[in-house]
Amino acid sequence: MSLHVARFLPDNAYTRALRGAVPVPTGGKDKLAFQTLMVFCMVTCMVTINWLLHASDITWAAYAQALYEYPLTFAAAFCVRLFVANPIVARVAPAVVSSSLSGFKRTVAMTAVNVVSMVTFMTFFGVLISNGPAGFTWLAYVEGLPVSLALAFFVNLLAVGPFVKIAYAYAVKPGLARTREKLGEARTAARSLVPSALADKGE
Repeated sequence: MSLHVARFLPDNAYTRALRGAVPVPTGGKDKLAFQTLMVFCMVTCMVTINWLLHASDITWAAYAQALYEYPLTFAAAFCVRLFVANPIVARVAPAVVSSSLSGFKRTVAMTAVNVVSMVTFMTFFGVLISNGPAGFTWLAYVEGLPVSLALAFFVNLLAVGPFVKIAYAYAVKPGLARTREKLGEARTAARSLVPSALADKGE
């Protein structure tokens, strides 16, 4: 975010997330946890928005009948994220996102790369699950892709992305650290009991 714009914005967790100043994990189990949370939130938002846009009957009863789309879409999106989008982003991002970009501009660029890599595949799944295999057409896919790209980009950039970064940095990451610490203490305690148990048997 340019300095003359940033000067008029409050300095809080949200604006720091927009500027890329909230750290995110880059590998290992921490990255997996972060991406799981990101996929879950994006699926929740996008499935809900798409249902509101395309449902002919917007009632709780009709919504209840569409709840199956959430777990199915999450499973598909999680697999796409791990096995398709991650390799694509790893190869494409260094080539199209200049290393000189920083702050909000870099956030925008990386969001665009990630959204394109995900939505290109997930729109296919969305049309398939909404219309069924018999009702799938490439025309519906082509017509839905631009809208899905635009929606996913702004939802990720302005809502889900900052929320997940903040939630991970201030809640999930400390929670995982405490869990690892407790597990480590439990393993140490268990190992210390083994010699005692063997000694008791020797007696």
